[in-house]
Amino acid sequence: MLALLLVIWFISPIAEYAIEKYDTKFIGREIDIEKLHINIFNGKLEIKNIKLFEPRSTKTLFSSDLIFVQLDPYKAALKQQYDIRMVKLSGFEVNVIQKGSYFNFDDLLKLGGGSDSVKAEVKPSGDTTKWWVRQIDLSNGRIHYTDKLVGIHTGLKDLRVFCPGLAYNKNDMRFSTAFKILAGGTVEADLDMNSASLNYKLNGRIRELELNQLYPYLREVFKAKTLQGKLFTAFWAKGNFSKPDDLALKGKLGISGFKVIDVLNDSLALFKQLNVSVDSINLKRNIFNMRNIELDEPYVKVDMFENGTNFNRLMKVDTSVVAASSGTATADSVTTSVNGSSTNVFLILADYVKSIAKDYILNSYSADEVVLRNGTIEYSDYTLGEQFYARLDSLNIRSNRISSENSRITASFSTRVNNSGKLAVDIGANPKDFLEMELKTDVKTLPLVMFNPYTLYYLAHPFKKGDFNFKMETVINQSHDLKSDNHLLIEKIKVGKRDKTITTATKVPLRMGVALLKDTKGNIDFKFPVTGNLNDPKYKLNKVILKIFQNLLLKAVTSPFKAIGSLFKKKEQETEFEFDYLASGFDERKQRKTLEKTAELLKDKPELVIEFTQNVNPDKELEWLAYREAKKIYMREQLGKQFTEPMTEQDMKELNALQNKDSAFVLFVQARTKQLNKLASHLDKCKSLVGAATLAKLHQDIIASREAYIEQIFNEAGIDKQRLIFVRNINRKSNLNQVKPILSFEMDTKDEPEEIKK
Repeated sequence: MLALLLVIWFISPIAEYAIEKYDTKFIGREIDIEKLHINIFNGKLEIKNIKLFEPRSTKTLFSSDLIFVQLDPYKAALKQQYDIRMVKLSGFEVNVIQKGSYFNFDDLLKLGGGSDSVKAEVKPSGDTTKWWVRQIDLSNGRIHYTDKLVGIHTGLKDLRVFCPGLAYNKNDMRFSTAFKILAGGTVEADLDMNSASLNYKLNGRIRELELNQLYPYLREVFKAKTLQGKLFTAFWAKGNFSKPDDLALKGKLGISGFKVIDVLNDSLALFKQLNVSVDSINLKRNIFNMRNIELDEPYVKVDMFENGTNFNRLMKVDTSVVAASSGTATADSVTTSVNGSSTNVFLILADYVKSIAKDYILNSYSADEVVLRNGTIEYSDYTLGEQFYARLDSLNIRSNRISSENSRITASFSTRVNNSGKLAVDIGANPKDFLEMELKTDVKTLPLVMFNPYTLYYLAHPFKKGDFNFKMETVINQSHDLKSDNHLLIEKIKVGKRDKTITTATKVPLRMGVALLKDTKGNIDFKFPVTGNLNDPKYKLNKVILKIFQNLLLKAVTSPFKAIGSLFKKKEQETEFEFDYLASGFDERKQRKTLEKTAELLKDKPELVIEFTQNVNPDKELEWLAYREAKKIYMREQLGKQFTEPMTEQDMKELNALQNKDSAFVLFVQARTKQLNKLASHLDKCKSLVGAATLAKLHQDIIASREAYIEQIFNEAGIDKQRLIFVRNINRKSNLNQVKPILSFEMDTKDEPEEIKK
């Protein structure tokens, strides 16, 4: 009896001693306990500052400031009923490490699973063990998670999990949790689940979740330098864990400050705010109803290269799985080709969505409003001799209520193009047959000069001026009969001379053709209808275009030749003229004569001053400068060509004869810029070869030399340089649509000196 009392009295230190002595023997890990207290009379177990270490390591798998369990000892001893009144963990920490399918706690899960282990006694089906857990409370927890294969380290802090009770005879259970994510974000969730049917209800709230912590998982199929943004959501869901397609969902989703930056440090896509309000999504009933979809200030940059676009650079695809016949990889091949994809939650999710989607057709959908506000798209084509650039800003899209039940869906689209052009589109369509539609398009004052990289490359002619206007009204009826009325108006069009050094162009008398098509106002005004049936296999778009071209030729033949006598009429004094990119002076006879006449006028009017403004697109001039200087390096190192400064006319001819995309020149630049990312454009490589500082200095020298040239002319005419004012309008936005830089000048009176107050 005394021995029993002693055991009861000293059970706490005995248990603590036994755990710490035999821990490695039974579980292969060290356990350290600061204090353990057991009271068999009231069923309380309390452990303070416990640590469970990794095998043969000082690193911990689990630790906790406090573990508290209270069991009804009398029910357990007398009735074999286990009534656990409370399970409480406070200040606990778990360190989880994953490598592929391996976790650092796998050895603990295998304990007792060997062939020599004692099998649990199987009780008769009618003899059910009765148990209760009245309350589970986990607080102030931290979980650290490391995925060595993916390369991510993240975790949770301030973790709280609460369960009001579990019982052997109750299938319904409820859990509440809240925690903060170490990398940014807070989560709160309430889960109600039936353990028998696996039906569940889930309410969740996520605030300011940093998206960059998700990028390591996306890196297997998607490569970028930075993924930024914050996600917030509040949702309600119900479904069944055993039936993935049995899901109903509603709530709100928002993402703010989204940005994708590629490996070349370019911002490819971003937006200020995305808000999605979900009224009801029900996979089982095939219902997808949204309230609002709103996207504010989106931006997309698209660059076209010989081998694809800048978005192709983002995707990682194993070329070994690319289909040889088609040259493309299937969605399945992309997924399975990625190492470790079986453990990537995003690839698993993608496969899950695909498995659901393949069995469903959207037959019930709606959105009360879809809005895109103040968007911007920048498009560049580097496949030509020079960069083509188009900027669409002030882009707005709005639709009315979109629904599968509506007889009509309407939407409007508007944007500004390269600062001056305007594009507006109105569309209406049958949601059950989108080919049945009405489409109105209105393009106004689109500057033709923006297309010069294409017209030079293919036709060797630039547009010097002209505004493109186009109106189209198209109707496609239920039978897919198309009727389209089109009005093309090109105002004040002027085509430059053919550049004979361009070898990629087709010889087309573009200037003559335009001259024939222009009316007495200098415009091309042409109306043409288009008709046909889209179901007709003989209806081809290329035939429609050919018909339009034939009508244009007919108009050209029947148009009268315009008189050219007006060209010899007296003109007023010019106040601006064009000059070539990279020109350091104004040597053309007409340019110099204009400056000399202006100097003579200024000489006779001593009270006047004159202001000269260089209007230059710096990006375009730096492009020309980068190609020129890179060519000089190539010709000097590869061909032994020596250049003098300033360059002779013969030197300039030889440089111009070398095409920007000459294959030998391209290979030379690539070899000399290996330190640059191989995905960079040829233009960027030329800039790198020359050097940004060198280009900037050369550009400033060119601009300054033009001012010095003007000073010289006016000095020769006896004009004091104090009467000359120089302004540099070196702004890409204001000079975006230039064919050539422009020197503009205007006269004004001198500022009178203020009277000195006595």
